[in-house]
Amino acid sequence: MSTTLSLARDELQIDAGVVGNKDFPPSLLTSYLNRAQKYVQKALNGLGMKQWETSYDASTDLTGSKYNGISVKGLTLAQIAAGAGQDVGVYPNSIRLIECGDAATIAASTTFGIAKIADEQFFDQILSNSILSPSLKNPRFLWADKQLLIAPATVLSCIVHFYSIVKDLAADTDTFEVPDEFIEYVIKRAKIDIFSRQKLLQNKDEALAALDKEIKDQFASYQVSMQMKNELEKQVELS
Repeated sequence: MSTTLSLARDELQIDAGVVGNKDFPPSLLTSYLNRAQKYVQKALNGLGMKQWETSYDASTDLTGSKYNGISVKGLTLAQIAAGAGQDVGVYPNSIRLIECGDAATIAASTTFGIAKIADEQFFDQILSNSILSPSLKNPRFLWADKQLLIAPATVLSCIVHFYSIVKDLAADTDTFEVPDEFIEYVIKRAKIDIFSRQKLLQNKDEALAALDKEIKDQFASYQVSMQMKNELEKQVELS
């Protein structure tokens, strides 16, 4: 059963010792929990959780653009969000990969490549270097100004694979997207914000590092339990 916002907020108030504290109204606690869920989601993405992996065929959204005077293809994060119906993570690793093709669709393409991310300095260098210049088989992309710039300009189609962002909870009956096995870490992350505001933490970075380790350890246990569950389901199907 998925955890509701109301339940998590009640637990947070009790654990953090702020029940009835006017400095921590429900709206503020909700904000902390929403921020905390995104924090835990990002950690789980980095550990290999597949739950929020998704993709969007952005071929029709590609437009001609320029980077330092050199032709590239452009695509905004807003276009991806509108087309996929899901927001893209705001950190660079949220774009997992971009499939590129030389026709109007990936299916019709005869030359393909997986675009790799480049930083601003390297993107500029490879665009102006005849040897390092991106090709359809070795495309590159830059994430800048809330858009993706893809090179070479001969890319005509693309499928963007990315991590979607968990949606904010607003109503008391809204449920968290993070699995119940990790809700306690959402609450712990929110508690860190509360204690930090109350100046009860000596070192917030140390508290976050300890939390990260707990999430990592729990994820390892989670993987084992999920594997055992899958194996049991297979045995039941075969019996």
